[in-house]
Amino acid sequence: HDHLGSTRSVRNSAGTEVWDREYTPYGAKFEGASGDERFMFTGHQWDGESGLYQAPFRYYSPLQARWTTRDPLGMVDGPNVYAYVRGNPVNAVDPLGLFSLTWGPTVIVGGVVEAVLRLCERGDFSECTQATCKAIRHCLHAVLTLGTLPIAAGACIVACSATGLLAPVCVLGCALGTSVFGILGAMAAKDCDEALEERKCKCE
Repeated sequence: HDHLGSTRSVRNSAGTEVWDREYTPYGAKFEGASGDERFMFTGHQWDGESGLYQAPFRYYSPLQARWTTRDPLGMVDGPNVYAYVRGNPVNAVDPLGLFSLTWGPTVIVGGVVEAVLRLCERGDFSECTQATCKAIRHCLHAVLTLGTLPIAAGACIVACSATGLLAPVCVLGCALGTSVFGILGAMAAKDCDEALEERKCKCE
């Protein structure tokens, strides 16, 4: 994965690269081998038949560089309710299809850390060291995902308030979005627990 969470390559259990992928700034597939491509640009699910990415609340067209429907929250990202991440796809993401989040240097550093940990997992190290790197990576992911939960919820409410959209539909959208982050956080926490158990077995 890169700093935006886009899948760049997939390896099998033996560490052999199954496929790799490059994208245009707005997520169109630039080049790469075919393979299992369920989750791709910024982690969104890819629908090969329609050529669209699926977010929880909308579909995104990488060829048109825009969402296919209006933002359910209205003008939280500006007057263009179809625009993708305010025209800043290199530094921002919209995991829900509701509002953009600009991560900046934090995500870049996170991407570098994850890359180093993945190299550690597959490098010529002891099983204990590899398992430790894997546990650190999964647990950091859990902490960051769960830490994003209140930030995303707060940003959504503030955006609704700033645009005068504190209507039930806007608040409901924020609640549903928060639920999605909660589910992702629970999954990440489970991965962390499993990685810690694996480390315990490998390092005994």
